[in-house]
Amino acid sequence: MKERIALFSCGNKNYLLKAKRCFEIFKQFNPGVFDFYYVTSDKDAKAIGDMNVIVLNPKDYIDGSYEWGWPPECFLYFPAPNLLHKKGYKHSMYIDADCVSLKKLDFSWLNDNFILAGSPRMRSDLSEEIDAWYYLNQIGKSSKNINFLESSFGLQNKENIIDINSGVIIFNNKRWVDEKLYDKAYSLFNICKESNYPMTDDDSLLTLLLLDTPKEFYKHLSLGWNWYYERPESKSIGGDNVNILHMAWLKPWVKNKITKNKNLRKGLSIWNKRKENMRIHIVGNARNASTVKLPMDPYSMVSYYITTYLYKKGHEVHYYGYEESTVSCTEKWACGDYNFLKEHYVTEYKDNQWQDNHKANDIFFNRARTQLLDNYNEGDIIICMWSPSIEILRKSLPHAKIVDGHIGHRLPSLLTSYHVWASTANQHFNYGKYKMHGNYWHDTVIPPMANDLSNFKYNENKKDYFFFIGRLGENKGITLFRDLANHFPDKKFIVAGQGNIDIISLLPNMEYVGCLGIEERKKYLSEAKAVISPSYYAEPFGLTPIEAGLSGTPIICTDWGGYIDNVLHNVTGFRCSFFSDFVEAVNNIDSIKSKDCREFAEKFSAESLINKWEEYLQKVNRDNWYSLE
Repeated sequence: MKERIALFSCGNKNYLLKAKRCFEIFKQFNPGVFDFYYVTSDKDAKAIGDMNVIVLNPKDYIDGSYEWGWPPECFLYFPAPNLLHKKGYKHSMYIDADCVSLKKLDFSWLNDNFILAGSPRMRSDLSEEIDAWYYLNQIGKSSKNINFLESSFGLQNKENIIDINSGVIIFNNKRWVDEKLYDKAYSLFNICKESNYPMTDDDSLLTLLLLDTPKEFYKHLSLGWNWYYERPESKSIGGDNVNILHMAWLKPWVKNKITKNKNLRKGLSIWNKRKENMRIHIVGNARNASTVKLPMDPYSMVSYYITTYLYKKGHEVHYYGYEESTVSCTEKWACGDYNFLKEHYVTEYKDNQWQDNHKANDIFFNRARTQLLDNYNEGDIIICMWSPSIEILRKSLPHAKIVDGHIGHRLPSLLTSYHVWASTANQHFNYGKYKMHGNYWHDTVIPPMANDLSNFKYNENKKDYFFFIGRLGENKGITLFRDLANHFPDKKFIVAGQGNIDIISLLPNMEYVGCLGIEERKKYLSEAKAVISPSYYAEPFGLTPIEAGLSGTPIICTDWGGYIDNVLHNVTGFRCSFFSDFVEAVNNIDSIKSKDCREFAEKFSAESLINKWEEYLQKVNRDNWYSLE
């Protein structure tokens, strides 16, 4: 069995997903070689896929200020081999988060003799490093250090000098620990710091380490192990035989770069392959915080699931919404809090319908715009869960890829070509009503995600009542529900929902139970003989049939709108066009099996639908949609 090597990167939470992307590329070319570790100070960092997380406090290892601007976490690669040695790894390999593997790597040279391996790079100006070498002479180090580098790398003059680049370092963990090389490196670091040497980056630190390390302690890797692409205008060395491409300052995760350099093109192509991790911004709904607490506004619930599950799948996700939102994401940007929500919108739905507030919408979404502009990189994807936010963002980001994730309600934004519709019926409804034109085949149909499965209780033992749940408005068909109760005086009909029940006159066989909490809602949905949802208008989707199905309860509904997509006629319930159809459905409800309702409804879980979102966003992420690549 071949030795497994600990491949690790270091940094704060901003580099987490980039490191994971690098790990995936190394794994692609080197299967079965590496175990992956990310070393950070972020206590909230979670392992993603094959990536393990090691949490360290930089102050425990490197003390003092960091004037050159890199986060102190970047220097955690010096204590990391000590910890990996304790985990049983003979060797560990550090990479920067902008290094990509271009081919299979050869580790046949690994042995117990070297202490670390690095590769050189050429720079036209290393004045600070040269100054450091002479400075070491002044503090008691022999001039042999300069001669050592010159003899090792064949340098002829100080104008064209090679230093050791730390983009890739391979450690012999045991010798690193036994010979206390970490302490030695840290001592050199402190000598220079106390003498006010202006260190610029970690390359200088590694150079200083090698300057004071006997030649037999280290191994020099070929240029192909770390071919350094510094800047477009600077000349680099390395040739065509490149194993690892170090793309400093290029930021391949920000945008594609046009270049004539074939190695760089290959590296960018590998990084930007179709199923890459994406950088996504999600602007939530101004009317509700995004949680799984069954808000009356389904868009808030959908934005919760999209944000949380895309993040769990390894994408960099930034969420803009309420401080109280419980989404899991890379970073949450607060555009309002509960006091703002309470001031401008309805927060208690027992006696009130939800309401829109155009002035408050503008305030909320303008805050989102300000924060997003500070955080946006060219090529990022923006998902807006409420169409008015698109109009605000488009003014500042005219060419951004903005997805209308409004799950296809009746107010689509015509300012973007990317729409997610809740149902095919709703998609066609909007095409006709708004005379949409242009490249609108960029859109897709993805149903809203059902709420957390724990909010529903599957039950096959039904009680003898029919259940209505929803807003108490005529467009939801509450009057038809009353007519059915009138037609079946010997059957019980129960009404739940927010609003004024006085919109109808309750019959003796009808009961109003108010606006339900989660546990009450779970009980009534699971025990009902059927849920009746007789909407008079074309529901964009209508979550009620799915919530009923998760409870093992059949649905009786109208035969238009989103119900066409989420109710299987004669299998999970009945779709009705006439009052006589509703009567027949009530009479034949026992023919519907609870198991069939549940199995079909589970297809609309967040776990199932997030893959459709990811697949669609990957297509949006492509720059050239009219391409087969």
